[in-house]
Amino acid sequence: MANQVAYHLQSVIYYWAGAEAGAYGLATTMDSIWSRRFPVVKYDPEGIQRFMLTMYQDVLFGRCTRAHQMIPGMLLTGGALQTVGHVYNFLSPCENTALGFGVTIPENL
Repeated sequence: MANQVAYHLQSVIYYWAGAEAGAYGLATTMDSIWSRRFPVVKYDPEGIQRFMLTMYQDVLFGRCTRAHQMIPGMLLTGGALQTVGHVYNFLSPCENTALGFGVTIPENL
């Protein structure tokens, strides 16, 4: 992960759960990142809600249509977004977001 999406996702994870990029990898579950920092606060629903709020406050993801397509159920156990890699792949279209305009640039341009 060495692009804008990776940079912003690492920032979101840090502000969400205090985890430095070297403390997790693509295969690390979002639940385990949260649980290491907040062992008594449940990931579902509190950790998930806080992750989404933190993500939407980010300058890249807050303006990215794809990020706003993420729903809490995707982050639940058994959902499509269990690991950092899953979240990164889901958000990768945000790389095409024009930071200054709040729109997503179509890939075919």
